[in-house]
Amino acid sequence: MADDQVGTQWFYAEGGTSVGPIAEADFDAMAADGRIGADALVWRDGMDGWKPLREVRPVPAAPPAPSPSGAGPGETCSQCGRPFPAQDLIRFGNASVCAACKPAFVQRIQENAEVPHALRYAGFWIRFAALFIDGIVISIAQYAVYIPVILVVMRGAGNMDNNPWPLFAAQMILAVFSMVLAAGYEIWMTGRYGATLGKMACRLRIVTPDGGRMSYARATGRHFAKFISYFTMYIGFIIAGFDKEKRSLHDMICTTRVVKV
Repeated sequence: MADDQVGTQWFYAEGGTSVGPIAEADFDAMAADGRIGADALVWRDGMDGWKPLREVRPVPAAPPAPSPSGAGPGETCSQCGRPFPAQDLIRFGNASVCAACKPAFVQRIQENAEVPHALRYAGFWIRFAALFIDGIVISIAQYAVYIPVILVVMRGAGNMDNNPWPLFAAQMILAVFSMVLAAGYEIWMTGRYGATLGKMACRLRIVTPDGGRMSYARATGRHFAKFISYFTMYIGFIIAGFDKEKRSLHDMICTTRVVKV
């Protein structure tokens, strides 16, 4: 048992909080039997930030750790990382805690203290900065199309006072193009990379509550859920400044979190 306490100590994200430290052998065993998902964010000392398990452990290096003799199926304490029989662990939400770690764990909950190495939720202003950068990126792409199209229409339509319809039609088409561009940009970037260019610049990422990667379907739903925040006079965005996990309304609807990386 003493050897398990020496060497690399790992943490992984579960339910918006950090679980660990976990000895490397136990960590590999949990990854091998699926208790830590391939898309879950993990961290150890020396890494430059949280990364999906698949990037740091492409192939699990060890089989599941055996339970103590005669104990039956075993689990790992989410605080000290040591294996225990399942019946000897106490469940707190998604966390399993041994008797020795229970007092400190309960005290931390009562004090509402931040769990060390937990997911760091991005606040209102840094998210606003990311949104501002994305607005600049989209505007550049829009005007790269707008200006040539409008010039061509105006040149071909002649006197706009007598025939304003070509310009009006072009404006309607460009408005639809703008909506498609904004949707395609955000859905593809967040589904593919977990972040838009603005969020990348601010070192932010959109994740699921357990720290996993978003799917394209969830990215699509999150984009269109933002319209509810627009229709509520931006209140849906402002509530991120007051929510414990810094969630906007569309994050609550789609069960996503924006975290610092």
